[in-house]
Amino acid sequence: MSSAGPSQAIIQAGLATGTPINDPTIPGYQPSQIIGTRPGFRYGLSTETMDPDQLRDLRLQGSEELEIDGGENFIELSESSVVSEDGTVRENERRIDISEGVTGETAFQEMMEAFANDQEKWEQIAEGLFMNDFIPWDESVEDIYDYDTVVDGMLSAVQEAGKFSSLGGIGVGMMPTTDALLAAVSTEDLQAKIDEVTATKKPATYSRETIVEYANTAFKKRLQRAPTSSEIKSVIGFVHNLQNTENLKFDLGAEIGAKAEALDPQRAEGISYYNTAQTVKNALGLK
Repeated sequence: MSSAGPSQAIIQAGLATGTPINDPTIPGYQPSQIIGTRPGFRYGLSTETMDPDQLRDLRLQGSEELEIDGGENFIELSESSVVSEDGTVRENERRIDISEGVTGETAFQEMMEAFANDQEKWEQIAEGLFMNDFIPWDESVEDIYDYDTVVDGMLSAVQEAGKFSSLGGIGVGMMPTTDALLAAVSTEDLQAKIDEVTATKKPATYSRETIVEYANTAFKKRLQRAPTSSEIKSVIGFVHNLQNTENLKFDLGAEIGAKAEALDPQRAEGISYYNTAQTVKNALGLK
C-alpha cells in the first residue's frame, strides 16, 4: 500500500482556512446533508405484548430496550431472530428497522479512521471507490490505495451522492456510505475491473521497473544521489508521456538524465562544476 499520510497541501489548506482535514468541504455541499442510508435491523419483543411481571423482571435484569419512531418500545433485543431447538421463532418477535441516514461527513470520517487504524478496511474502501469509477488508475494498481487518491475519490463520491440525494434518491443505495463501499467489491469483480482498465491502455514500451532502474542510475550519475519517491513518479509520468507520443523515438537514459537535472537544477549545476574542476586538476596533475 503506498499511502503515506495527508499531503502537505491538504494540511496547509486546512490550517489556512481553519477547516479540519476530515471535513469534506465541497462548494454547495452541506456536511450534515443525508446522502445515503445505512440499513440495519434488530429483533425484539414489543413491550405492549408482554406480561407486566415479565417485563418488570427483564428491566430489573438490565435488558436493552429500544424506542422506535411512533413511540413503540421493544425489549429482549438481538442481532438475529431467536430460534428455538425445534426451529420455531420466539412468540411475538418482531423485526425492527433501525436503518439510519448517513452524511457525507460521516462517510469521510470513517474513511479517515480506517486510514489511521485499519489497513484492510482502508483498502476495501479504496477498491469500492475504484469499482464505482471515483478513483482513476494511472500506472499501477497500487495507485488505487494512495492517500491523496482515495481522499479525492471520496470527495467526488460525496459530491455525487449529495446531488443524487437532493433529487430524492437517498433510499436506493447510492454511494458512498462505507457499508456500501465495503460491500461493492469481490476479488473476482476487482480483477475483472483491473483487466478492463488494462485492456484500454496502450502497452508501455518500457515497464515501470525498467524506468525506475534507469532513474536510479541517472540520478546517481547526474546528481550523486538517489531519486525521491515523488521524483520517481515524475520520471515515470514523463516517460509514459513520451511513449504515448506517436512516431517519437528517444534514448531512455538520456531523457531520464535530462529530466533528473531539470528536477534539481541547482544540484546538477554544482555537480557539473565539481566534475569540470576535477577534470582540470587531473589534467594538471593536481589532487
